[in-house]
Amino acid sequence: DRTYQLHIISLADDTIHDIGQPYREESAIRAFACPSPDGRYIAYFREDDIYMFDTATEQESIFVQNPAIDALAGWTPDGSGIVFVSNRSGTHDIYLLGIENGKPRGELQSLRRDFGANGCLSLTRDGKLIRIEQIGSGDSFIVPVDKQTGKPTGTPSQVDPSYPGVEGPRWSSDGKLFYYEIYRNLDNEQLLFIRSEDTGQKREIILKPKLKFWYRPILSPDGSRFIITGTSDDVNLGFGVFTVNSESGDLSQLVKITENESGNDIDPCPNWSPDGKAIFY
Repeated sequence: DRTYQLHIISLADDTIHDIGQPYREESAIRAFACPSPDGRYIAYFREDDIYMFDTATEQESIFVQNPAIDALAGWTPDGSGIVFVSNRSGTHDIYLLGIENGKPRGELQSLRRDFGANGCLSLTRDGKLIRIEQIGSGDSFIVPVDKQTGKPTGTPSQVDPSYPGVEGPRWSSDGKLFYYEIYRNLDNEQLLFIRSEDTGQKREIILKPKLKFWYRPILSPDGSRFIITGTSDDVNLGFGVFTVNSESGDLSQLVKITENESGNDIDPCPNWSPDGKAIFY
């Protein structure tokens, strides 16, 4: 019926519980859930309002409702309030609203006016507000960090100075291989590279046969194959999940997803099992 549903999955017994009511397809990208520090409540926003779900009573209620767009940032570290961004004044402002027993408490507090463009906001456990923005063209960098503190200890360097615009860089599970993809808009070309961390040698993996479009390569635990999602011009292949031999580039389809199954919004999100003997999608 083209609707979406938030869920809680228990890691103890694998049971699945619904969170609130289903919501429309067009608002799915705006759904974001954030549990309270004590785990009792789950705040989330959809259709431009903020909702609260009580995990004890399994009841949903509207926490912030306004004709404007209200976007959840997160909980205060002590769980006493919700921080969110709203354009109700004509600019993107940051607000704090207290909470008690799952209900709004006190007056709405304005923390900062005209915060700028409504980027991706998140509140850390110690109360720091982080905003992620994409400005200009994107690229990927590597920066050394202290293993104890997690703080940078050096200057960021481009993943591949020869090819600006690297996407999806990853290390293999053993840390010995490093791989990434590049999409060149002018040439409408996708490239896949893999590099040895021991020797620094880099090589391109050319798909055989080529796909019309592919994305999100993930290397198998033993480093022998990639798993990707892609579309082929060959009608016998179509859209689906493929493996790519990391040495030869030979392509093999594992799963074909027909048009009736895929529609326009299905992403199989394939990944490997820890032993590399199966995939999940």
